[in-house]
Amino acid sequence: MRKINFKNIILCLVLIIPLKIATHFFLFRDVVAASMKSSRNGLPYPISEWEYHSFEYHFYHTYSHKLWIFPNIIFTMIFILWYFDLYLIKKENPSKNKNITKKAKPNDDNKNKEVLKEYYENGKLNYEAEAIDGIKNGYYKDYYESGALKVETTFKDDLMDGECKFYFESGNLSELSHYTAGEPTVGSIIKRYFENGDLQEEVSVSKEGDEFKETVIKNNLDFLRLNVTAFPESTIKDINELDDEKRKQLMDITIFFDKYGYADKTKGRATTIIEGLEFISRLKGIKEDEFVFDFATFLRMGDDYPPTTDKDGKWYVKFGNTLVKYFSEKKFKPALKELLKANNIEEKIVSCKCSEDCYCSRKVRIDIRLGAVTQIFVGDGFEICYVIGAYNGKDVSEFIVKNPDVPIFIPKNKDGFRDYKVINFPGEFESYAKKLYDVYNEEDSKIINIRNTAEQDKQSLSYIHIEGKGLYNL
Repeated sequence: MRKINFKNIILCLVLIIPLKIATHFFLFRDVVAASMKSSRNGLPYPISEWEYHSFEYHFYHTYSHKLWIFPNIIFTMIFILWYFDLYLIKKENPSKNKNITKKAKPNDDNKNKEVLKEYYENGKLNYEAEAIDGIKNGYYKDYYESGALKVETTFKDDLMDGECKFYFESGNLSELSHYTAGEPTVGSIIKRYFENGDLQEEVSVSKEGDEFKETVIKNNLDFLRLNVTAFPESTIKDINELDDEKRKQLMDITIFFDKYGYADKTKGRATTIIEGLEFISRLKGIKEDEFVFDFATFLRMGDDYPPTTDKDGKWYVKFGNTLVKYFSEKKFKPALKELLKANNIEEKIVSCKCSEDCYCSRKVRIDIRLGAVTQIFVGDGFEICYVIGAYNGKDVSEFIVKNPDVPIFIPKNKDGFRDYKVINFPGEFESYAKKLYDVYNEEDSKIINIRNTAEQDKQSLSYIHIEGKGLYNL
């Protein structure tokens, strides 16, 4: 209970003095008039009319009569004043009373506040943004056409300002960065992630003149780092020395490296390679120091190039989306079993329950164009495979007619058509596939390929450019 305000109590008592006199005057005037007619024999002493109208008389006789109702009036007035005082306090300070909702004071800044929304043709939300007078100020969310969140950030005066989160369509975080007045915050750290949640890289943001620059602090694909000290000075110091037409042609077939040996993903072909190798973050059973990215042999295969020249050695990056290692006959099968076990891939033949496309963990693929037949084990976004034979040239259409119960899965090309250039036999029907190829038994060694299953742009790489050193032909 709230303490009584004694100032109000004193005020109440002061007001009671004239009130009680007035009460005595009006309530007891008949009694006083009757006393004026009484005698002295045992009756009250009669009073004069002057005494009846005298203030002093009523003042001194107020407490001598039985005014039992008067104390109740006094306490009632005290209670009313106390409650009225508490009511005023609650009204002025609503936060002190849990049952009274505090109303927000009007704010001129919120008068024209609104939420801007734009929609795709399919009815899904494209973006929503808090705005004042039509200018973005506050939260901002951008969405994929599927409805999944794409970007989450804040705006100030129509410019991106504050922490910014980019997402994959799957919902996983893609990038975490910071912006100031619509530009990357100088000195901030940008974190980029693979779709599985693993950190891809951390870069610091700096500015040279009007251009922003990213310097790699940490990279999950550190084996891709180029040893720039191994390269002598180039005769072409800077690609900008070339004419516009030549420079434009080279931009799409060149990987650019900074002076520390890290690839620049803002231009050239570096992004394609890094995206092609992102499956490495999910690959288990191989240590990072076992990877080799040799730009001199990056696009070359054959007896004179690794991995053929490095039996039982390292895993070599080829074509921007494949890892290749050359094994001896003795180590091939143990290495394959260990790799499959580490990645939880079923080695045994399983029954196929696929309908239109083959998603079995084990299959045989016949590439009619190249004439190669490979054994394939499917992992998390990658395939582990090795050559087991060569296509014998038999008519596939005739084989299908003669074996109607054998499911053959033919991948669609980029136009959505099946052209019989590649066919897949699920593990359960591998024995039927042997009718279309000859088993490969010529070498005493095997090559295991691990490649990205995601669709990739065709690699076209001929040059590298090192900051401060120049342009080099691969």
